[in-house]
Amino acid sequence: MNVLDILTDARRRYAHHPALVMRVGYRTVTLTYEQVYTLSHQTAAFLAANGVGKGDCVAVCAPNSPYWICLFWGCMLRGAVVVPLNTQSTPEMIAKIIKQTEAKLFFTLQKVSALREVQEGEPAPDFDPGACNTSFSFACGPFSCPSASCCFW
Repeated sequence: MNVLDILTDARRRYAHHPALVMRVGYRTVTLTYEQVYTLSHQTAAFLAANGVGKGDCVAVCAPNSPYWICLFWGCMLRGAVVVPLNTQSTPEMIAKIIKQTEAKLFFTLQKVSALREVQEGEPAPDFDPGACNTSFSFACGPFSCPSASCCFW
C-alpha cells in the first residue's frame, strides 16, 4: 500500500465520516473522506489541465486549512512536488523560492500584487502578472473556500 492508496481506502471505508475539521471564525468546516477524495481528484484534474505533471513543483502559500490538504493530495495524485511557503514570507523571498524550485504553479489565498515587482523593480523572469487573476475555488456540497489565486510561472 502506498500513500495514495490510503486516500482511496479511507474513502471506501469511511466515506461519510469526518476526515478534516477546522474552525473558521464562528463556523466549523468539516469535510468527509468522500469530499476530500473528490476535491483532491478535482485538484489533480486542474493541475493536469494546466500542464503540471510528475516531478513538477507547485508552490503553496496559504494558511492551514482542510483545502490545503486537498491541494496537497491533488499534487500527490499528479506526482507533483509540493513546495510549502511560509505565509509570513516577504514577496521577495516567495519569488526567490518559486524561481529556485521552478514552480509551475503558485497557489495563495493572499493578494499577489506585491509579487509583481520583486527584482530591482522589474517583474520576475517568466512571470506574467496577469496570470494571477486566474482563480481556483474549492467547493464541495455546502462548504466552499474563497477563491485562491493561481499564478502560472
